[in-house]
Amino acid sequence: LLWNLTKWKGKTLVTDGNSLDDSVNWGQYTAQTLGMNFVNLGVSGGNLCHGQTTMEGIRNLVANEFPASADLILLQGDSNIQTAETVNPADQMDGENAVNSWSARINYLVRCLKAKYPNCVIALMPDSVRYDRKTTSGYGQNPPSPNIVYPNRNIYEGMKKIAEYNRHHFLAIDGDTPFNPTNYGNEYVRKTAVSDFTENDGTHPGGYFAEAKGKAVAWWVAGLTYHPD
Repeated sequence: LLWNLTKWKGKTLVTDGNSLDDSVNWGQYTAQTLGMNFVNLGVSGGNLCHGQTTMEGIRNLVANEFPASADLILLQGDSNIQTAETVNPADQMDGENAVNSWSARINYLVRCLKAKYPNCVIALMPDSVRYDRKTTSGYGQNPPSPNIVYPNRNIYEGMKKIAEYNRHHFLAIDGDTPFNPTNYGNEYVRKTAVSDFTENDGTHPGGYFAEAKGKAVAWWVAGLTYHPD
């Protein structure tokens, strides 16, 4: 296991997505644990394609915004995209049956990333579930709509299908661990301030939860039977 940790030392980790990457910045703890260089491309309120909806726009995004080299790319999203469309993991922006759907754009993003970094590891990570935030009457407990508001179930299922279609990893870290804010009762979801903990909004893990999430991701990375060299 120690070798699995140290083999990433000096390599480059890139995270991309929305505020769950940008404002939380858990990726810095993943990088620190593994001794990696870190590039965070997350944009609060944004999405994985940074608002680009054309092939040229996505190509330019990868060419100009992503670093010259990358060994591990973690794409967390994409719940800021409000869509109830049926996700077809085979959708492509080019070819005989070209479409400009969310899944086609993610497919093209992944294709561009693999063209730029042929040997990198790519993992798609769905966003966490979001419940109502605290109000003057107490903590919200209304379950979210399954389709067109947080969490967008189609996006979750779509990312899983696209990961499988492209033979990349699907890492549901926010759902498979205590960092899932639906686990009511932990400090991740409660809008309170405690020692060494940043006041939270029920969605973005702050303080030691961001660190814990980053280290959990690092543990997953260390378990990959892959040598970045």
